[in-house]
Amino acid sequence: MNKKKCLCLTGIVLMFSMGSSSLSANAATWHNGTPSKIRGHWEDQDVYVGKLFHNEIKYAHMSFTISKKTVDIHIGQSVDTIIRHPKWRYLGKGSYTIKGKTMYGNGRFTVKRISSSRVYGYYNGKNIVSQTPFKKSFYRVK
Repeated sequence: MNKKKCLCLTGIVLMFSMGSSSLSANAATWHNGTPSKIRGHWEDQDVYVGKLFHNEIKYAHMSFTISKKTVDIHIGQSVDTIIRHPKWRYLGKGSYTIKGKTMYGNGRFTVKRISSSRVYGYYNGKNIVSQTPFKKSFYRVK
């Protein structure tokens, strides 16, 4: 009789432990600030644009700077886009998404690491250098 109770109790404990192990934590949590692995100043290679824009500037490049509390995206000769009050999450395989407030509303910037010194940058789902003569990848300057 005592063996049956012990066996029954063991079965119940195993049943509950298996049920609780099937529950998983949400790994896609949003963290305040920006990820330290991608902080710094990133820019692409200089591109000759004198013929494209018919102005005195002969070379230009695109860049973005990720600090602890802001993301500053400089796209060619346009107005900088600054993401304030950032929150980030890790997407896997070296990709990070940063969301926050811009002067135009909400913005989302995604960085995909190619190596420790090279990344791709996407703003609101589009590569920030698409439809431009600039290179696709950015290298770390600082």
